[in-house]
Amino acid sequence: MTFNIPTKQPSVIPVFFSTEMWERFGFYMIQSLLVLYMTSHIFSFSDAKSYAILGAFTALCYITPIIGGYLASHILDFEHAITLGGSLLSIGYALLSLPHQNFFYIALAIITIGNGFFKPNISSYLGDFYHPNDARVEKGYTIFYIGINIGVLLSTSISGYLVRYFGWHVPFLIASIGLLIGTVTFIFGVYYLKATDNFNRIKAPIAHKKPLAITMVYIGIVGAVIASYAIICHRMIADQLMLWTGCIILVGLVIYAFRCQAHARNNLLACLALMLISIIFWAIYFQMFFSMSLFIERAVDRTIFHYQLPTPLFIALESVFIILLGPFFAMLWHHLSNKKKNPSIPTKFFLAMLSITLAFYIIYLSTKYVALDGMVKMHYIVLAYFFVTVGELLLSPIGLSMVTTLSPQRLVGLMMGVWFVSMGLGVKLAGYIANYAAIPKDIHSFTVITSIYGDAFLNDTKLGLVCTVMALVLVPFLRRLIR
Repeated sequence: MTFNIPTKQPSVIPVFFSTEMWERFGFYMIQSLLVLYMTSHIFSFSDAKSYAILGAFTALCYITPIIGGYLASHILDFEHAITLGGSLLSIGYALLSLPHQNFFYIALAIITIGNGFFKPNISSYLGDFYHPNDARVEKGYTIFYIGINIGVLLSTSISGYLVRYFGWHVPFLIASIGLLIGTVTFIFGVYYLKATDNFNRIKAPIAHKKPLAITMVYIGIVGAVIASYAIICHRMIADQLMLWTGCIILVGLVIYAFRCQAHARNNLLACLALMLISIIFWAIYFQMFFSMSLFIERAVDRTIFHYQLPTPLFIALESVFIILLGPFFAMLWHHLSNKKKNPSIPTKFFLAMLSITLAFYIIYLSTKYVALDGMVKMHYIVLAYFFVTVGELLLSPIGLSMVTTLSPQRLVGLMMGVWFVSMGLGVKLAGYIANYAAIPKDIHSFTVITSIYGDAFLNDTKLGLVCTVMALVLVPFLRRLIR
C-alpha cells in the first residue's frame, strides 16, 4: 500500500500555534517575575528560600506532564486534557494575584497540575497530524516553537513595565486572561476545522473516555493540588520526590525497552540517553530564571539614555533571537533533510550543549571586565543570550520531534511527559546550582556581589563543558542505535 505524503503543514498548525503562544505568554509572565516577586517587599524571602520554592514549583511543572500525558492518552484524549489544563492555569494565575502566602502556595500548586494536563498534550497532539517518517515534522515543530516564543516575548517584554507602573498583581491577572484566550482559541479552532472537514488527524486516538474514569480524574485533581501544595512548601519532600521519580521512570522504561523488538528498543534507549543529556542542559539554561535574573537585577548596568530597563526585559532577548533564528533553522533542517544531510539528533544535542556552555563562559567573563563603578556591561548579557538561544533551538524543538518519532505509538503521550520530567529534573538541579550564587542580605558591595556571581557562573561553565564532551563521545553510538 502506498500513499502520497503531503508537503504542506497540517491545518491545525495555526490553532496550535496560537493556543501555545497564549499559554507560554501566561507561564513566562509568571516565570520571569517569580524570583523577583519572592525577594521583593511583598514576601522578602531570602535568595536561598526563593530558589528552593522556584525549583520545586518549576520542577513539578515538568513532572506532572508525565501523569497528564498518560491520562490524556488513556482516559481523556488530548482535546479534553488541553482544555482542562488551560482552565486550571487560568484559575491559578488569578489566585497568584492575591498578596497572601497561603494563596500564593495554592496558586502555584494549581498551576503545576494545570501545566501537567496542558503542556505535554498539545505537543503530543501535533504529532498525530504527521505520517511516520514525515520529512515535515521538524519544520512543523520549529514553527510551533516560534509560536511559543512569540508568547514568551510578549510577556517578558511587558511584565517588568506592568510591575513598575501598576504593581505586582496586575501581570498575574493579565496572565490569567491570556490563558482564557488561548483555551477558547483551541476549543473553537478545533471545532471549526472539524466542521469544515479540514481536520486531518492521521493517528487515531486510543483514549477510552469512560465517564467513571473521567470522574475519577477530576476527583484526583483535588488530591494532586493538595500534594503539590505540600511539596512546594517542604523542600525535603520535593527533593525525595524528584530523585525517586526520576529513578523509577528510568528503570521502568529501560526494562520496557528490553521487552521490545530490536528497532523499537534501540530507539527508546537512544531517546532516554538524550533525555539524560538534556537534564544538564536545562540545569544550566534555567539559571536565566534563578541566578541570572537576580544577577541582572543587582549587578548589570541596565541604563540606556538615562532610562533603566526592567530585568524581565532581558529574558525577552531570547525570544527575539528565537523568532529571528527560528525560521532559519526550520528552513535549514528541511533543506538538509531533502539532501539527506540533516545532522543526527545526537549531533544537535552535542551542539546545543556546546552553545549553552559558551553562553555561560561569556557571562563569567562579564564579571571579570566590569565598568569603573563595578557594574557589569550589558552587551555581555546580550551576546550570552544569543548563544543560549542557539542551544535551545538545537535541543528543545528537536527533542519534541524526537519524542514523537522515536517513541512507540502507544507511549507517545507518556514519553512526552518523560521529556518534561527530564526538564523538571534539570530545573531541580538548577535550584541547587543557583545556591552557589545566593547573596546574603548583609552584602551590598558590587565588587563582592559580582565576584560571587562570577564563581557561580564559572561552575556552570565547567559543568556544561564536562557534559559537552560526554555528548560528543556518545554521538556515534547513539546514531547507530537510531539508525
